[in-house]
Amino acid sequence: MLIDLTARISSAIRYSDVLVRWGGEEFLVVSRFCERKEAATLAARVLSAVSGEPYKIKGASLSLHRTVSIGWAAFPWNMASPVDVNYEEVLALADRALYRAKNAGRNLAIGALPPETAAEPHTAIAHGDTEARVSEIAATADYVTTYGLETTSIT
Repeated sequence: MLIDLTARISSAIRYSDVLVRWGGEEFLVVSRFCERKEAATLAARVLSAVSGEPYKIKGASLSLHRTVSIGWAAFPWNMASPVDVNYEEVLALADRALYRAKNAGRNLAIGALPPETAAEPHTAIAHGDTEARVSEIAATADYVTTYGLETTSIT
């Protein structure tokens, strides 16, 4: 079933995107050359591809319906200051968004974006205390929730 899941995710992303098995049943999609406003659409395509058809179990007359929870975050976080938030911190933001999605229900995606008014770097907490910095950044983030093909913003 993991092979089928990988094929379905691959079918939903673009040729320029990179799909990585991040661990266990977690995958990372690096979507380069993607506008931030397109990220929720990409997440919706992955949701649809994964849950659209039942998975047939080889060697058995059984099929299973599966869903996926998605967390995503924009990188660079701050377009005005790309070095402000490093890729590890953005991955931690995506991971927090994933757990928000898992806690909110099944078959949905939650994405983290910097607030539209965030032009200033995150300097309240010095670099080095990653967990505290990620908490500070997450507290000011805007969140976008995608249910299938429907997207709504939450904060």
